[in-house]
Amino acid sequence: MQEDIHHILATLKDVPKTTQDNGQATGDALAQASAALVQEGLRKLVGPMRLSSDDQIADPSRLLQSVLDAIERSGIALEDSPKKAHLMIEIGEILYIQGKWDDAIERFGQAAAISTRIDFLAGQTNALRQTGRIKRRRGDWETAPIDLEKAVELDQNLEDPAGKSEALLNLGNIKYEQGHYEETEALFQDALVTSEHLYSNKLIGDISMSRGVIRHVMGHNDEAITHFTESLANFEVISDQRRIS
Repeated sequence: MQEDIHHILATLKDVPKTTQDNGQATGDALAQASAALVQEGLRKLVGPMRLSSDDQIADPSRLLQSVLDAIERSGIALEDSPKKAHLMIEIGEILYIQGKWDDAIERFGQAAAISTRIDFLAGQTNALRQTGRIKRRRGDWETAPIDLEKAVELDQNLEDPAGKSEALLNLGNIKYEQGHYEETEALFQDALVTSEHLYSNKLIGDISMSRGVIRHVMGHNDEAITHFTESLANFEVISDQRRIS
């Protein structure tokens, strides 16, 4: 039985990212995967889900949550595991994209709790980064840095430069929004040095764009244009139209 459940979770995690920033699915991969789950695994365990394919496409977080709810209703307990923590983070990320920030923070908190119980450091730091990002967007300058600084520490211990760079970038944005420009530049520079060997166009593009903003605000427009040009080149490689514009 547990083997079937883990197959379901693994299948869900393998569903391609088919959401844009507005939370809408761009294809039918999600619906196809959910249909396969109903046929092959979920029906055998808990019966058919009560979601139409249209609902699943429009709100993939409902699909993921419905799987967990159905398993719980069946009386089957999912043991704490990295897969379960990843799934909660996946739900939280989709909820964040959809603007359901309270629900997203709740899922990230659940992922952090699971990860802490099983000493899964990668899950802990991922949940902290995601929570800190939402708190930053909300202007919670008191608790957001706590989450992000802890994430930087864990990512350093895990030797995860991508995670560390992302947390540093968010910390820098907090300092920028507070008007601490010199601290902002130092954090952005640290993020860039940490990520320079990752070949991540999105991350390096985001850092370069942020460096351009701070140089522009400080009156160094020629340097700002250089950073914006660097970011544009990275975003064009991955055809990220929103960032390019």
